[in-house]
Amino acid sequence: MDQRRNERRERRKKRLKESSSVSSVEELPSVSLDGGRHQRCESCHETQVRLQEMNEKLDQLLTIMPAFQEDLKKLEKESMEMTSGLKVLNTEVEELRKEVAKLRQNANDTQARTYQLKKETHSLKERNIQLEARSRRDNMKFLE
Repeated sequence: MDQRRNERRERRKKRLKESSSVSSVEELPSVSLDGGRHQRCESCHETQVRLQEMNEKLDQLLTIMPAFQEDLKKLEKESMEMTSGLKVLNTEVEELRKEVAKLRQNANDTQARTYQLKKETHSLKERNIQLEARSRRDNMKFLE
């Protein structure tokens, strides 16, 4: 069984090697570029240039990254502080709403009681007027 596996592996390797357009770096044609330096081909040179540019950009990102991480931590801390402050404010708002509801109820009760007292005052004034009128009539009868 192990021998079969090894044979399969060897066949796969051979197929992969045969299917690739360029099997090894040594087979690439040598091209002279800039100052007599030899590169395997122009596309390799372009790849190296792009790789160099990518490395430079990566270096820039790596130098900036700690500052971004520090800013991110500050923003996260600020966000947490704002969230906790918001929770406190929400609690205060709820307490104030309850207090406003209580005050409205008290105002309604007071208004109802004021109306009742005005009504009683009016009836007492009318009664007082009636009593005063009767008293005057009685006084007039007495004087007659």
